[in-house]
Amino acid sequence: MRKQVVCCFLVLFCFSFFYAQEEVKIKTDTGVSQQNKAKVLILPFTNKTDSKKFANSGLIKSVVFRSFYSFVGIIPSIDVPDQKILTNILIENMDAAKVADQQDADIIIYGNYKFSGSKSEPDVGITLNVWTKDKHTNIISKSYKTTSGLEIFDTIDEMIANSIKAALNIELNVANVNFNNFKIGREKYELYVNGKMIEEITNEGFSYNLKILPASDYRIFLKKKWDGQEALQALVNLKEYQSIEIQYSALGTVRIGGIAFKDNLKKYRIELDGKDVVEGQLISNVAAGIDHTLVLKGFDSNVISQETFYLRDKEIKEVQPKEKSTGFAHFKLYSLDRNMATLGAELYFFRYLWAGIGVGGSYFTTTNLNSMVFFISPYVEAGYYLLGDMGSDLRLGIGLEGRVNLYQPEDAVKKINAAFPNYQPNLGIFAQIEWKLFFFRPTLYLLMGADNQINFSYGLGAGIKL
Repeated sequence: MRKQVVCCFLVLFCFSFFYAQEEVKIKTDTGVSQQNKAKVLILPFTNKTDSKKFANSGLIKSVVFRSFYSFVGIIPSIDVPDQKILTNILIENMDAAKVADQQDADIIIYGNYKFSGSKSEPDVGITLNVWTKDKHTNIISKSYKTTSGLEIFDTIDEMIANSIKAALNIELNVANVNFNNFKIGREKYELYVNGKMIEEITNEGFSYNLKILPASDYRIFLKKKWDGQEALQALVNLKEYQSIEIQYSALGTVRIGGIAFKDNLKKYRIELDGKDVVEGQLISNVAAGIDHTLVLKGFDSNVISQETFYLRDKEIKEVQPKEKSTGFAHFKLYSLDRNMATLGAELYFFRYLWAGIGVGGSYFTTTNLNSMVFFISPYVEAGYYLLGDMGSDLRLGIGLEGRVNLYQPEDAVKKINAAFPNYQPNLGIFAQIEWKLFFFRPTLYLLMGADNQINFSYGLGAGIKL
């Protein structure tokens, strides 16, 4: 079987940290015990607005929930369930104590809001409730009035500050982690902080301000959506009011393979995105998330072949310039192999796997009856390259072939052996050695003979792919 070597490439990422006079701590272990964490539920606030009058009032529900979750949900000293779990917990028809018993919660943050006033510039009335297991009641039940514009974010910050001060005795003196300048092309990521998914990143315009508590460890993890693997990971611990900036560039590696179907008497030039490269070259720090173009040119700069490919983040991709296109399908013509001539077609689904159909034909003359018997042999086959692929000059493949020999005229066949039918199934196991467009093919056949007896036979074929 093909021996494939999977290389683990060193994680490439860009960090830019800007802060005033203080040093950022990068650590490798949080050291926080799950047993000492209070379980906190942050529930989506109930919308009590007249939805017929204020059709877009539901957007505030998401804004309030995400604001609370992206700050309170990642505090290292508490345990907050994932967003999907929280959004499925309903508190409308039961009190906080019942929800706390069901979820084994220590603290519940919940509330409601209602739009009022004009449709164009509505006011928003928000009620915040904070329930604790210790007091077995709401320690906060406070109303706020704001607008649906930018002012609402200041109100939410005030609500968060009141909540964590009352329930956790934590002052809202924050530090900031600013994510921006992401050069990721079409790649997509998920941003996790302390194990919680905070944001989905789908474009290069991503910009996000993460507020964190000072003197606390925060694990930042960027996961690639295409394979679920790590793209970036760090643990930060900032001082009060300190700010850092995190940038990220998606990068991959390109390996230039040898020229397929190379003419040793010709001189070539290979270009990757307009820059000269050579066979066997390994090029690192190539921008990922975008398309790249590999061009093979002759010495006279005429384009021989051109290939466009997409490079993923952290991917090591091998591309091979080709003297000519190998294509998705090929016709082939060969002789011998128990037939005078066989014509077929091959389809290449992957680099190393092909399937084919075709038909062969021949005849033979019986020595005792002096009768001529013609037969045709439709077949199907499937093969796999152990060495090389269709872009290589030298290839070695193995495969299975099934064919049926259909004999005519039927009466002549019966004269040879009355028990012998006018058709004969064949199952073949073959090896196929190829050099450029030429191939040689030995095959071992299992033949279904008279009285359902199985016999062995062989064939030797040689031909050309068109």
